[in-house]
Amino acid sequence: MRLSLPHQYRGIASIVLAGFFLTTQDAVIKWMTGAYPTGEIMAIRGVLALLFTGALIWWQGGMGILRVTDWRLQALRALCVVGTTATFISAIRYLPLATAISVSFAGPLIITAMAPRFLGEQVGWRRWSAVSVGFLGVIVIFRPGFGEMDWALLFPLSTAVLVAVRDVSTRTLAGQDHSTGILFYAMLAVTLAGAATSPFGWVVPDLSDWYLFLITGFMICIAQLFMIIAFRYTEAATLAPFKYFSIIWGTAIGYLVWGDVPDNWTMAGGILIVASGLYIMHREHLR
Repeated sequence: MRLSLPHQYRGIASIVLAGFFLTTQDAVIKWMTGAYPTGEIMAIRGVLALLFTGALIWWQGGMGILRVTDWRLQALRALCVVGTTATFISAIRYLPLATAISVSFAGPLIITAMAPRFLGEQVGWRRWSAVSVGFLGVIVIFRPGFGEMDWALLFPLSTAVLVAVRDVSTRTLAGQDHSTGILFYAMLAVTLAGAATSPFGWVVPDLSDWYLFLITGFMICIAQLFMIIAFRYTEAATLAPFKYFSIIWGTAIGYLVWGDVPDNWTMAGGILIVASGLYIMHREHLR
């Protein structure tokens, strides 16, 4: 049964707001990277996320949700989430927020490239062309041979690769295990990995900074809530393009807080990545 337009608009508004809160949370973390190590931020934010996930587990039926069918695949996904968290926090430590987000959105391109080998999916020439255009966008942002290349761009590119592996494994796990259980093990891995870095540097949070950690936890909760609302009212294929609003939020926040203005190379590359990603989503929707 087709959803009514008001419901679709409600879902679209929710996914845009979810992107806003997630991007704002990224901005708060970027602000904190000047004072706190990446591992410490991962650990504290992970604890807050676990509290939220624990509430979801209680609300959705209890410990049975944590049943695992394939521990190896679950562990692979959890390790990818640890990697994406570490590399993206490192990316926003050294790069403008919009640049880090733009490069990390190359994930759908990598998933499409991996689909024939790991998912057994057929990828036609149209989607291969879109993947090529998207990777050209990444090259444009890196601009090798046209001035000094910022090697910090390898952090969000690593994020994109790990996001692709994470999402490919999620497609299999989603048909076996409960989604909240999958989220729990990922957040647990992030928390433990962050805590394991404490011998290499740990700063006791200043009392005045605790509210920043609390803000990130609150924003994660609100973003997850809006995502749940979005997918309740609107189909995933309809919502997917609106995730790219995160680049707009990142550009606006980066300009207002740090005065960052993307250069022509970054804007051109970002446009190519977004356009190719949207076309791939369109082709998958048609299939």
